[in-house]
Amino acid sequence: MKLKETKQIFKEWNKHIDNLITEISDDELVSIEKALEKTANNPSVLPFNNMFGGKLRVVVPIAYDAYADEGSLGQLLNTLVAAGWKVDLNTGLASKETEREFEGVKRVQTRQMKVNAIWTTFLDLLRKAEAIYDKAYQQSPDIADIAEYVANSPELTKISSQLEALMGETVSGQYAAGMAFKKAEQKINDFIKTWQTEAAKIKGKMTEESTYSVLFSRHPVDVLRMSDFKDITSCHAPKSRPSGEYEGGGSYYNCAVAESRDGGAIAYLIKTADVKEIDLEQKFVLSDELRGEQAIDPIARIRLRALDQPEIGVLLAIPEDRVYGNNIKGFQETIEQWIISQQATGFQGIFDHYSKQNNEINLSDFYRLGGLYEDTSIGSLFNTLKDKVEVLKNFKVVSHANFDNTTQTEVDVEDYDNLKESAIREIKTFKMSMERLNIPLTCDKEYIFVLEGNYIYIDPKVYYYYDIQKNEIVSQKALEFLTSNKGLVYLQREITEYVDPKYVSENVEYEEYADLIRIKLYPTLSNFVDKMENINDLTEYFSNIYYQFKEKNDTIATLDYVIEAFIRREGVVNGGVIARLNGDIINQDLESDWTLEGDEDDTENPSMVSGQIGMAISFDQIKNLELLKANLTNKKFVQQLKSLAYEFPEYRGLELFFDLDQDLMIYLQIDLEKNTEDKYVTAADIMFKSTTKEGLMNNMIITINNLFKPYTGVSKQKLEEFKYLNNRWKMFLG
Repeated sequence: MKLKETKQIFKEWNKHIDNLITEISDDELVSIEKALEKTANNPSVLPFNNMFGGKLRVVVPIAYDAYADEGSLGQLLNTLVAAGWKVDLNTGLASKETEREFEGVKRVQTRQMKVNAIWTTFLDLLRKAEAIYDKAYQQSPDIADIAEYVANSPELTKISSQLEALMGETVSGQYAAGMAFKKAEQKINDFIKTWQTEAAKIKGKMTEESTYSVLFSRHPVDVLRMSDFKDITSCHAPKSRPSGEYEGGGSYYNCAVAESRDGGAIAYLIKTADVKEIDLEQKFVLSDELRGEQAIDPIARIRLRALDQPEIGVLLAIPEDRVYGNNIKGFQETIEQWIISQQATGFQGIFDHYSKQNNEINLSDFYRLGGLYEDTSIGSLFNTLKDKVEVLKNFKVVSHANFDNTTQTEVDVEDYDNLKESAIREIKTFKMSMERLNIPLTCDKEYIFVLEGNYIYIDPKVYYYYDIQKNEIVSQKALEFLTSNKGLVYLQREITEYVDPKYVSENVEYEEYADLIRIKLYPTLSNFVDKMENINDLTEYFSNIYYQFKEKNDTIATLDYVIEAFIRREGVVNGGVIARLNGDIINQDLESDWTLEGDEDDTENPSMVSGQIGMAISFDQIKNLELLKANLTNKKFVQQLKSLAYEFPEYRGLELFFDLDQDLMIYLQIDLEKNTEDKYVTAADIMFKSTTKEGLMNNMIITINNLFKPYTGVSKQKLEEFKYLNNRWKMFLG
């Protein structure tokens, strides 16, 4: 249908109107022209015809009963009623009649207080009474003494009288005697907070004739304009919106288009007075404050999502749980009551069908229609509504509903630029999410968007990456090997051996940056296409990638391990020598006087390899024992012993320990961690293989005796130094 024909429909439909209300732009009307044609010529084919009684719009007054509220507000009000108070919900004032007798004449007086003033006064009186009880207990913990003190307290008698006058005998007794003060205090504070938050939603709105109503509509324009009002804007705003936060349209406007075409109904909160002079069936009715039209001005809205069970022919309207705009008490409750009452036949059909399947409703039999975007999953919304439907409340809900993306895809293809913007936004969101979670999955800068006939193909080019810092690469030769075709093929074979090949691409690629080399693998999923046809497919693809690579079997951890083990073993970075040494230790291929411990849990990429050796040197083999003792904590002396045992004395993994008892015990320990440089691991390997306990002990004796030769006449200064060290050692021993 052409734009000219669309306009003619509206002119014929509103022929008694001089000027057509310009609620939306002509281009936007064209985007829903088929739905508008149905609305004008055959409205019975629009969704929810039976529920609406064949009408396009239905108005239902707000039927909120604050006293029947099952939450904290209802408890608050009913407690006040039990205490003798009447609450004017329009003003927030409570009144209570009390009868008093003076000189034989009974008089009725009316007491007025603000609701929260009642509660704060009540709490203050309870707090004073509690203080009196505490004082009595401090004087004597004996029950009899406390009872006598309380009974004779004129202050408590006065407080009890005030409590009864304020809240009545029953309620006062419940709070003052029936529960601990802390519990009473918490409950009253909760009531105070409830009134602070809820009173604003009901004050001035509870008149005899409801001030507010719900406008239920299945008119395509009403659905399309779900976010095009003064008090209601969101990412679904139309492109014709001329100003404000969503000037030029919201990012999910195409979802509103899809919703209005085949899945749409909506509930608006409106003022009852606004609809009295409006013909709900013959023209567009919603105001357009930005374009100068004034009709019904929506205050808030809730979407009604279409959920189809084609096998049994049931189409349900499921209300969202998110309210856009200025919500009031009773809005959501009225929607739920109307939705449930108007869909009794559909609920009965579901009951009849699934009662034959062990009362288990399988959501995989259902299809969500309309736009892609969800505030809350349709499964969660259905479950919430089901629990309030008498015939379904005992049924169990399993699986997940499908999304029929036919209409959304059609809309996206018609608006290729918007789809591309949405896809880029989804890609950026995915990248930021992965960065925030520190997961090595991202997308190439060049995304692929191709329009072919009635389909749009999107390839976000997701890849897994492993970064190797250049300062960790041991040499230029190692770098050349890693980035060569030979090195990458070897790495690919290694990955294929350990990782399910359906998750990774055939070729390993790399990118070189100033400070790092990035290894890249493009994942593939056997149960999912590589190219997506709409935003829903793109979102699902990202979810699948994350699930398969991180949640299901942590393929990322496996890839990280395989690549790390490969680059260490091949000498690209330090760590290859320790892997070979660990293998020799685990396989017992290394003969040594040292006690060696390898990493049996991870032979390819060990976290640590350790060697220990100990030797006992008798005191009579040491020529100057006292001087030795004085220097056992001397760092230079210890370093000289280390240099004797090890090629790299600066290496901190080598530790010496001394023990003085019947002889001098010297222990050497070497801890080699996975990031230890290969040259130190090689030195340790040589030491383990070539250094015997006997040879090491003899060298130690010679070194110690050469360092601490016996006194044969030294300068006075040297002698004083020796005496000083000796005295320090004695002080240490003391």
